[in-house]
Amino acid sequence: MLMKIRKTLKRKDNQKGFTLVELIVVMAILVIIGAIAVPRYQATLAKAKGQANEANIIMIEKAAELAVFNGDVSPGDEGIMGALEDKGYIDQGLTNPVNGDPYIVTITKEVDKLIIEVKSDEEQGQ
Repeated sequence: MLMKIRKTLKRKDNQKGFTLVELIVVMAILVIIGAIAVPRYQATLAKAKGQANEANIIMIEKAAELAVFNGDVSPGDEGIMGALEDKGYIDQGLTNPVNGDPYIVTITKEVDKLIIEVKSDEEQGQ
């Protein structure tokens, strides 16, 4: 029986190409590599988007603070994000990379303290 299997698996001199077993082994290896790589890629992508969101929030806060000190926006104003874009403090159309929602900026002033809050639409609803 074993000899018969070996005989059928053995190639003849004029046959070219790969056997079915070789192709299945290669496919199995590719599936295993894919099963490891895809989740790791997705986790890395999610982490990068989260870090980009944090960087955007810090940038918007600094831009809003600068705009208040320059007198271009005031605490309590509506549409602060649009004003920051129009005055060139930040790029046009900046959105949250995690969910694609635009940012909403609110500025309030308490005694001698300026409070700048940056949220995206999804966070605003919570």
